[in-house]
Amino acid sequence: MLFNSHAFIFAFLPIAFAGYFLIGARDRRMAAAWLAIASIAFYGWWNPRFVLLLVGSIAGNYVFGNAIATAAGTPRGRRLLVAALTFDLCVLAFFKYANFFIETLDASGVAHWAAVDILLPLGISFFTFTQITYLVDAYRGETRAYGFAKVKAEQEELGRKVRALFEGRGLPSVAADGFKAPGVVVSYTSDPEIQSGKKFIDEGLQTAAGVPLQCDEGADFKTFRVGLFGLEKWHNVDRTVGQLAAALDRIGVTAPEGQGAAQAA
Repeated sequence: MLFNSHAFIFAFLPIAFAGYFLIGARDRRMAAAWLAIASIAFYGWWNPRFVLLLVGSIAGNYVFGNAIATAAGTPRGRRLLVAALTFDLCVLAFFKYANFFIETLDASGVAHWAAVDILLPLGISFFTFTQITYLVDAYRGETRAYGFAKVKAEQEELGRKVRALFEGRGLPSVAADGFKAPGVVVSYTSDPEIQSGKKFIDEGLQTAAGVPLQCDEGADFKTFRVGLFGLEKWHNVDRTVGQLAAALDRIGVTAPEGQGAAQAA
């Protein structure tokens, strides 16, 4: 289901919004549960078979995370963390590289296994590494007795400040007001090495190219995206923004001349 499809615009989105606000008027926890169900339904629209993988991964990492948090910083916690990371990476490796491994063995004559076409689940790298971040934070003792409301406020503050930083450097946000998600900042750029992430990689930072909007954008359309995930970033908003600002300085992304003069004044 694409964001610009009729099914999303006229069916899924209105139902998801209506359900959230109607349920949220009575119980915010149930509204959050509704969004989780809607998200899983959206994910499963492409291939329902992978819903079980997604839900199993979430549940397994949640159980591991709780166990790790209770033993944070201890040898037992370290063993649990290694076990959880091994599990996540093995699942990821199977879906991403099993086809390549089988084809390589068959082509080299080492073994002749029947060809297996293993589909790559949508977003498996994204949700796997997001959960790995959660597990590491649990081991560091950063997931206990903190509260969802405080984490939510930190994430929103970080999103606002990163967007303001980019816009102050001539990298305007793709999202319009009211649609600026705090977790992922997508911005316009005219520099192909910023779009590809090369300049950020040279500074030890990871970004990604923005996806096409598929609404007749021109050939010169270039965007990049930055994921703002992890309690380490959210708990240290100013430090995170400061590190990103320093990286922009080093790669030569400064405020436009007129804007810089106005800010200095």
